Amino acid sequence: MRSLLAWLFLAGALPAQVQELSRQQRDSLQELRPKLAIAQRGSDVAAVRAVVAESLRVLGDQAGLPEVKDTYRQPSSSAPLFKSDRIAEAFGPYADHVEKVRWWKIGLDPSKLNHALRETATVARACLAAARAEPKLAARLLPIARE
Repeated sequence: MRSLLAWLFLAGALPAQVQELSRQQRDSLQELRPKLAIAQRGSDVAAVRAVVAESLRVLGDQAGLPEVKDTYRQPSSSAPLFKSDRIAEAFGPYADHVEKVRWWKIGLDPSKLNHALRETATVARACLAAARAEPKLAARLLPIARE
């Protein structure tokens, strides 16, 4: 099902959703920019959260949508196809890198992190995808994804 949706999206059958803000929304957001900068410079967490909450209110159902549509770039037709028997070879260095830079630990307080939570979500998704594609890597990558 995901493959079908991805194909429909890339083929242009499903249009990408992007923000379609009214002039009033754009003006309101523009007015919030200096307030956010002042709150951030002053390390005022409550003020930052208040500006973010107001921004989300202004954006309404447009919150979370990209500002501009992604541009699809066709892969090079001259590039060789990636062979499935090379997955372990390709993801081995990735696993080495993740193990080296791993900063997350179970039980960390997310409000005190210097990293976006999506960083760990991206690593977990990549580990799961690689483990699914190459079972030889599962023993190494699944514990990373679980953590």
